[in-house]
Amino acid sequence: MTETPPEENIAVEAKPRERRDRTKVLRQVLRAISATFRFIRVSIANILIILLLFIFIVAISSGDPAPEVQEGSVLVFEPKQSLVEKSSSTDPVMDLLLSGYGVGETNINDVVKVLRHAATDDRIAMLEIRPHQLLGANLVHLEIIGEAIDEFKKSGKAVVSYSNLFTQSQYFLASYADRIAMHPLGDLLFSGFAFENQYFYGLLEKLRVNVHIWRAGDFKSAVEPFTRDSMSPEVKASYEPIIGQLWGAYLTKIGENRELELNQVRTYANDMPSLVEATNEDFASIALNQGFVDELLGSEQYKQSVLDDLESSRSKPPRISIEDYLEAMPFSSGVVTRTSRDEANGGRSGTIGLVKVQGAIFDLPFVEGADMGGNSSIVKHIDAAGRSGVDALVLRIDSPGGSVFASEQIRLALRRLSAKGTPIVASMSGTAASGGYWIAAEADEILASSSTITGSIGVFAMIPTVDKALAEVGVHTDGVYSSEKARRLDPIAGVSESDSKLMQAMVNSSYRRFLNIVSEGRNMEVADVEAIAGGRIWTGDQALERNLIDQVGGMDAAFERAAEISGLASWRVREYKDAKETLFSRFLSATGWEAPISSPRLRQLLNESHRIVDEVLPQFEPRRVYAFCEPCTSGLSL
Repeated sequence: MTETPPEENIAVEAKPRERRDRTKVLRQVLRAISATFRFIRVSIANILIILLLFIFIVAISSGDPAPEVQEGSVLVFEPKQSLVEKSSSTDPVMDLLLSGYGVGETNINDVVKVLRHAATDDRIAMLEIRPHQLLGANLVHLEIIGEAIDEFKKSGKAVVSYSNLFTQSQYFLASYADRIAMHPLGDLLFSGFAFENQYFYGLLEKLRVNVHIWRAGDFKSAVEPFTRDSMSPEVKASYEPIIGQLWGAYLTKIGENRELELNQVRTYANDMPSLVEATNEDFASIALNQGFVDELLGSEQYKQSVLDDLESSRSKPPRISIEDYLEAMPFSSGVVTRTSRDEANGGRSGTIGLVKVQGAIFDLPFVEGADMGGNSSIVKHIDAAGRSGVDALVLRIDSPGGSVFASEQIRLALRRLSAKGTPIVASMSGTAASGGYWIAAEADEILASSSTITGSIGVFAMIPTVDKALAEVGVHTDGVYSSEKARRLDPIAGVSESDSKLMQAMVNSSYRRFLNIVSEGRNMEVADVEAIAGGRIWTGDQALERNLIDQVGGMDAAFERAAEISGLASWRVREYKDAKETLFSRFLSATGWEAPISSPRLRQLLNESHRIVDEVLPQFEPRRVYAFCEPCTSGLSL
């Protein structure tokens, strides 16, 4: 018998072992694939279960009966962090997930509607203002609510306000109350108004980042943070009278509301350190002794004082929030009937359309319906108003401007509507500057509040490049081009001299177009427009003096004027706004089931995620020209 050599034995034994190893690896791979598919299957099933659970929750929440308004109720106005005229689109699922965590908003039009209705409601005994959540607001929005509070007070019902402490904007609302109470450990301090920026030129220099800027208008300050370390003297000089007027209006209204001498209010606001030193008292006591608050009370003491005011025998009065009261009011379906002007004289009734432009204007298709005033959405609303045959249109603007192209699309839509013989009245809110004025200039009438920021007739383009920074570390751009001028604007390769000339020509052309639009719309000579343009901003009062607007007045005055131009004795308002389709609503439609999602309980806070995306997304694209008022974005919030 021949024996197998040891090496051959090893080879024979190795082959089945390799097969076994390969089989083991294959099984492991198959198990991994199987586990992956199982994980995906289970995950999809879980997601579907969660979605169904959300549907159930939405259905239950939306099915709640309308809040009951009891006799002797206290109407509680507790504004959220920001005041808006156009509520952000919300998704009910996100509302449920993020409610209480996002930045909230209060629609001032809803507040005005509620206060006007509550003034005639015998079940409402008092209005209570609790402004502690309000972070800031522009003066125009605060004045609109203040006027509605004054209307409420005419009904003879009391208005009270309470907070642990008051910021500047919070106190402005509180000042409309008959009685103001504050916690004994609280304070009331005024910070004043300011236009200020952060300036990045020094940092950009150190980083070797070039910011190429082309502008038309010496006062177009939006580009200064990238070209200077401080505000230019020209811009400072133009801002000073605006700050003076607005601060004076604020102090004057506080004095009127509290029946205090203007000098006393000014001293309190501007020289608190001297008051502290002279009286050696705490902030709360100074506010009390100076007449800015009426009582220093703890929360329980304040609640008892409300009962005393109501002369109620209850342990606590029934309270209902602005939001719940709005839900209890008759549903208006977006159609509001306005007061008749002169129906007795045989005037006709009609419909006035309302389109709101809120936020920066950009031509980005994926922000339709967002706070940014995506032009495609606004154009659709204007065209829809034309198709429905409204008798007039009020364009409500609260925007610092944005893209020239987007603003032009809105202007052309308005011109199409005007060509049908439909009067257009532009109503300016806190801000209607640059692109915001571009779309207003050709309206039949322009109205603004005294504190509106408008004008800023100027344009610019901007692109940062890092070619110098890359050159420092040995990175360069080169290639073969069809012609010497074939290179494009490139953040990496830089901007050539010919590129720069083309961009400046584009900016100059857009600026001339802007001047001509204003010249034709306002029936002014181009030279006269140019004298007040150059990117300079104006308040509503200053704009009236310079023929940039026709009248100082709010939105009610705009509707009155629109009705007068179109010959209406009575009218109703139809607002054209987004019915935004969300991913969740698409899912519901696909399942053939629709949940009612109009309850205010499901329209609470969710807007910060939209707001962040809206503000960060656009910035400034190369080869775009912008009519944008950068300092107007803050709207001089109090």
